[in-house]
Amino acid sequence: MDSKKTLHKVIYILALLVLIFAIVGTQSRGASLALMGTFAYLWWMGRQKFLGILLIGGVLISILAFAPPVYFERMNTIRNYESEGSAMGRIVAWKTAIRMATAHPITGVGAGHFPVKLGTDFRPPEFGYENFPWLTAHSSYFLILGELGLPGIIFFLALLIGNYRRNSKIYVLSGKSPIL
Repeated sequence: MDSKKTLHKVIYILALLVLIFAIVGTQSRGASLALMGTFAYLWWMGRQKFLGILLIGGVLISILAFAPPVYFERMNTIRNYESEGSAMGRIVAWKTAIRMATAHPITGVGAGHFPVKLGTDFRPPEFGYENFPWLTAHSSYFLILGELGLPGIIFFLALLIGNYRRNSKIYVLSGKSPIL
């Protein structure tokens, strides 16, 4: 948004297009939602609102025109996630991360041990011992909570908040209004 050089703007736009193609190609629901949030943020922070609407509209029309039908089928599973195995697997893993943190609030279950502990000590009660998939949390927050406990998640959140505050301060010092 702030790049002065045309070459840099072209490179950034090309990188954004590659990311959009990757998101559509992988049919990632979370990445699609993140892309929408990113576009909303860029539009909100941008100076040329009408141009932003045109660009977002162009991207949406391109996705509607060129994305394969399987992409839209996958996006429609967001509505009824209860019947979708991937979403329910993540919810089970998130609940298990909370159980891990409850059982081991100070130490967690150990760095890198989430899948093993989920499959052994913290096997969800609704699953039997046969054909149980060994899952990961697919969320940094829940993974850190389960593996490193409360000190780990507090440290992680402190890093995120500190980074945001430092970036906001630098943004203000550069003569611009603060971010959010």
